Amino acid sequence: MLLLFTSPSTTVSTFFDLERWFRDPTSTKTVFEAAHGTSPWSLTQSDASFNDAMNRASVADSRFTMDVVIKEAGGYFKGLKTLTDVGGGHGTATAAIVAAFPDMQCTVMDLQQSGQCQN
Repeated sequence: MLLLFTSPSTTVSTFFDLERWFRDPTSTKTVFEAAHGTSPWSLTQSDASFNDAMNRASVADSRFTMDVVIKEAGGYFKGLKTLTDVGGGHGTATAAIVAAFPDMQCTVMDLQQSGQCQN
């Protein structure tokens, strides 16, 4: 996550014009779109280093949050036979669910991921 948040060419520079973005009540763009002219998801298609940082951050976030979800709310998954994770990226969250509930059949659906990420 730290690599994504400290990327000087993308994430850090997003906030250089934050004051101007706040002062424009007519803007329909996110602060990232205003700074870079595109969404973070579109930028992953054209900037390989940002794509790698985004993928690694998503995997790290899923690992952390799924540990908490399974410990605190794992009961919601009990009794489920199938699960479809729509927008599941590299499948890290689903892998944690399968590890905790090995009899569950899971499917991950997402747009094609560009680049590889170490899970």
